[in-house]
Amino acid sequence: MAYLEHNWRLSEAQQVTADAASTNVVDLEDVRDLGEGTPVYAHFQVVNGDITGEGNIRIQVVTSDSSTLASGRFLLAESPALTQTELTENSQFFLPIGFFRRGEDNTIYAFDGTPTSTANGLRYIGAYYDVTDTVGGSGRITARLTLDTSTTPRIYPASTNT
Repeated sequence: MAYLEHNWRLSEAQQVTADAASTNVVDLEDVRDLGEGTPVYAHFQVVNGDITGEGNIRIQVVTSDSSTLASGRFLLAESPALTQTELTENSQFFLPIGFFRRGEDNTIYAFDGTPTSTANGLRYIGAYYDVTDTVGGSGRITARLTLDTSTTPRIYPASTNT
């Protein structure tokens, strides 16, 4: 069962037709426990229909010193270029990020235990959608951070603090 904490959401049914940052970010200074020593994944799902068009979308998980992800982005994980045949309603993707250890610098560690040093200290984590050519349709992307790759979510309400 996937654990989906409300405050770990990145996109909620976000329409993606051009390059865009996720509509929400996780502020690592506010999160009390982002999988302390536990692997963290980004879970992406296409909702509300299919994403169509001749183009593709490359989904990225990034950290940044900006809450808008506009500057200082550091790539943590990236999907291959996804085409319309892969972006159908209810399709799901997981990207492994690594794991976190609490500290003053919000250190992110790769799964082999080595720090991803250039990402250390960057305050925000979010998704970035890199669009090539034209995409459209009724499909939207919902994205959240989670502690496992189960497709059966357990969603905690917004009033629950981690």
